[in-house]
Amino acid sequence: MTFGSAKSEALGRFGNEAIPRLVAALQALGAERTGLRAKVFGGGTMIARATPGPMRIGQQNSRVALELLEQAGIPVVSSDLGGERGRKIVFHTDTGSVSLWEL
Repeated sequence: MTFGSAKSEALGRFGNEAIPRLVAALQALGAERTGLRAKVFGGGTMIARATPGPMRIGQQNSRVALELLEQAGIPVVSSDLGGERGRKIVFHTDTGSVSLWEL
């Protein structure tokens, strides 16, 4: 998906901006919001000591993504969030399935 200039692309770097922009772009292409479903992955604490406090950045990112999707009325049909590991995912566009490997 192309949003234009480097400055406008930076605006979609974080979930609080990217999710609404993605939903709007899908609707502009003809998608019905009621037909959208989400699969959410990530939010791990990769370097625990680097982020002190009860709410680490991965947890915050996960919470924001889930809240924005709920506000948009988009159900989350699959997720793998949190933990202290990385993930590699492959989204199969022909089937909608996701292959997930823990790193």
